[in-house]
Amino acid sequence: DLVIISTYASFTTTKFQKYFNKIESEFILIADEAHNMGAKNIKASIKNSKIQKRIGLSATPKRVYDIEGTEFIDNFFNDKEPYTYSFTMKEAMEMDFLTNYKYYPVLIELNEEELEKYIEISKKLLRYFDFDKGEFKKDPMVEKLLLLRKNIIHKANNKIECFKNILLELRQLNKLKYIFTYIPEGYVYDEDGGAERMLNKFLVAGHEILPNLKMNSYIADGQNLNDLLRGFSEGKIDMLFAMKMLDEGVDVPRAEVGIFASSTGNPRQFIQRRGRLLRKHKDKPFATIFDMVVIPRLNDNNAELFNMEKNLVHNELRRVGYFASLALNFYDSKQALEQVCFKYNLDLDTIINEL
Repeated sequence: DLVIISTYASFTTTKFQKYFNKIESEFILIADEAHNMGAKNIKASIKNSKIQKRIGLSATPKRVYDIEGTEFIDNFFNDKEPYTYSFTMKEAMEMDFLTNYKYYPVLIELNEEELEKYIEISKKLLRYFDFDKGEFKKDPMVEKLLLLRKNIIHKANNKIECFKNILLELRQLNKLKYIFTYIPEGYVYDEDGGAERMLNKFLVAGHEILPNLKMNSYIADGQNLNDLLRGFSEGKIDMLFAMKMLDEGVDVPRAEVGIFASSTGNPRQFIQRRGRLLRKHKDKPFATIFDMVVIPRLNDNNAELFNMEKNLVHNELRRVGYFASLALNFYDSKQALEQVCFKYNLDLDTIINEL
């Protein structure tokens, strides 16, 4: 029997396809992280595939802001929700494949300048919002505006202060080792146009609060990941900062504390990242996760934007609520979200039950 193992990048090359096309009908295709198959270059390579037997594996089969990509994947595998086989996180925990955890969602508000930009973009988005259906109309401009607004949330300045408070809380809990911190990519700009990497702001904040904390980062493929992860697992590195490079395919069972400072609103990132923390390890009784949930303003009552914001907050609470519902400290998590639920007249128990 012939087995071919390939990355998606290699699979889509002209050279690979030239030879594979001649024999593909005899193969069973097993696509790991199958959500990647909705990308344009991969769709182009496989849309006329002659492979008869197809299996797609993914914790997150839906592609965010890409309805066409999601539909392509469903059609390619001739399946749709709830899919041929689903294995939930609850089942994985009950069968002892994943560790228990405590979950602390932390509400972050936008500052004045950020809120102003957020409202400006939101007002433009109003033109594309279908209030009857409670969703955005299909339009390329929607994706562009959502990405612009997501970038404001992604780099919210109040995350730095929140990060400092979390470190102080971890010191109280005596949990200042084996910490994974996911931070926003890119730069922030001051009034004079000067740029500073988000990573630097977090490093400075960490050193300011806990000067003896041993911190390192993985932000580029050129670094030796194995050496970093070995140092982290052996306790030589207390905290490892990461961006999206550690989302898929990395197994670090020793990771015990997670700080999610990169709230992009992308459920896939959240699912991949929590998976890094919930791996079993003999010295890890449970994991601890802090999740920064960015909202416009609790005391800002913009009636014009209320319904659209309510729908978006509802979607965010679906992500947060399900994870909170399985936590050892569910009632603490629920209490942390009470204010935002009250503002938007939402009930967390109802949202969880809908799932």
